[in-house]
Amino acid sequence: MLSHRAVAPSEGRARPRAGLARSLRLQAYLRAARVAHLWRLPVIAVVVGIYFAAAPLGYTILTLIARVPSRDPARRAKVLQAIMRRAFLLMHDTLRMLRLLDFDPRDVPAQLPEGPCVLIANHPCHADVTAIMATFHDVVTAVKPSIYRRRWLRPLMEGSGQFEGAADGLLDVAPVIDAAVARLQSGFNVLVFPEGTRSPVEGLHRFGRTAFEIARRAGVPVVPILIEYWPRWLTKEQPLFRAPRGTPTMRLRTLEWVYPSEDSVASRHARDVIYDRIRGELVREMESKRSIESELKEMIVECLMLDDVKPEEIETEAPLFVEGLGLDSIDALELALAMHEKFGVKTSEDDERNREIFYSVKSLADFIRAEQAAGRAPASAQSVREGVG
Repeated sequence: MLSHRAVAPSEGRARPRAGLARSLRLQAYLRAARVAHLWRLPVIAVVVGIYFAAAPLGYTILTLIARVPSRDPARRAKVLQAIMRRAFLLMHDTLRMLRLLDFDPRDVPAQLPEGPCVLIANHPCHADVTAIMATFHDVVTAVKPSIYRRRWLRPLMEGSGQFEGAADGLLDVAPVIDAAVARLQSGFNVLVFPEGTRSPVEGLHRFGRTAFEIARRAGVPVVPILIEYWPRWLTKEQPLFRAPRGTPTMRLRTLEWVYPSEDSVASRHARDVIYDRIRGELVREMESKRSIESELKEMIVECLMLDDVKPEEIETEAPLFVEGLGLDSIDALELALAMHEKFGVKTSEDDERNREIFYSVKSLADFIRAEQAAGRAPASAQSVREGVG
């Protein structure tokens, strides 16, 4: 434990805060946050430029590989998918390094059943497909017809095992189901976004039955993937050049599998079960994020007696110490004690991660969630209060 000495949040502070100095630091902090946000735009522009410069070469190489005659098209498809997976890994590594998107496919506990399965997921942003394909092996999906039919891209789509999605006709889904079942029978995992479009900012659109009917006909399990993504970016509401102030964080995790039975009612039942499961997890996650970050900001203002700072003025990802709010080592001791009392988490004075843990509100919240997930802290601040009571 950090040595908290005898300074408690409820006691008067030994060193008075200079209101004017604190206000000036806060103004500088807010200006720095705005400048940091503006610098993200040229970084995004450079990344987009590099993509459009390199993508044609990559697509050309993959298309040439796809056109090479092969006695085993399934094996060639898996080779192409392995190359694409490495490319998506490199892409997400680059986005993470540039602090444009915090997601590492290697950190996902890739728990899938033995044999092929249908993967379904909520669809919060454009990066969902690349994130899933960078995480899991041998994944194919239905591609929008207007993209699939492009002359320069179609050989790669066909060669890598992707298949054409449904058009607007009521009966156009039949060939999609047949193609997906054929891919499952060849040993591929099939990815479907059952909402049919990107998810709303909060919650889910109604699920369609296609993914569950595919699983029922192929006799394979449905594996729900929960995509947690905050703050939102690369969505209909938040396009490419309207990046949020904080670095978006994406996390993937698989939920309990469902095995549809052979009767035709099973796909409806499986759809409803998984919809409720994903929606429930999203609601809990959003409540948790709002709760922990908000409670931390209120706790910082209250326990450190920052009378001239409002909780909502504290940037979630901005530094708390030296820069930013200008807190010091005594503040860190008081903050550690307050976190222990409120959330039940413990910190160690010789922990090499302390600078990283105490860097910002976001890093503190991530630490608390990690401790809760590992069972080293109660699941909520309410549980700590009840235990103390």
